[in-house]
Amino acid sequence: MLKRTLLLLLVSLLMAAPLMGADTRRELVSQGTLEQIVEKNRMRVGFSTFVPWAMKDKQGGYTGYEIEVARQLAKDMGVEIDFVPTKWSGIIPALLTGKFDIIIGGMGITPERNLKVNFSDPYEYSGMSIIANRKLAGMKLTAAAMVSSQPFPEFQALKYPERLFLPLQGKTFTREPIGFAIRKGDVDFLNFLNNWIRVKNADNWLQERYDYWFTTQEWKDQVE
Repeated sequence: MLKRTLLLLLVSLLMAAPLMGADTRRELVSQGTLEQIVEKNRMRVGFSTFVPWAMKDKQGGYTGYEIEVARQLAKDMGVEIDFVPTKWSGIIPALLTGKFDIIIGGMGITPERNLKVNFSDPYEYSGMSIIANRKLAGMKLTAAAMVSSQPFPEFQALKYPERLFLPLQGKTFTREPIGFAIRKGDVDFLNFLNNWIRVKNADNWLQERYDYWFTTQEWKDQVE
């Protein structure tokens, strides 16, 4: 009798295990950021303002490369968007405490930051560039050139084309990957972001928008 009871109990547990596993999976998915964004029909984006990634526009809103990327991401998700301007020094703690769902703010992927957050695949790269004086460049004077992070050299060359030029023709001599930052453990959200980046790279949308914001100043009349 005891053996029969134990056997029936074992069979019951084996039959219930898949159902329990399915319930657990559904619970984990429902608790994920992606599911919550879709359910609430709203994605909250943390960022800091710096040219030309994100800037105040003349209408009191925000514009820039990252702003456009964030808007397109929300559009492709079919949700509304809230921008949450945050000081750079506190942007990761604000993400971890749930002030927003994602950082889209020109954040370089580093091992130190990766200990605190999950990064998507790179959707862009930044780096150091060189600008030089046309007249003095051939004289080997230290004042003939200046090294700065992109896109400052590019913008100066656009502003003073008769005096300044880019020796590397707009290329950088360092390469820093830029990614979306989200809270750890968010596997579904990370998967969605990585695939979104692949799609937008495949249709060249990311490169086109980067070229617009970083190699031209056609957008200058939009900002304060």
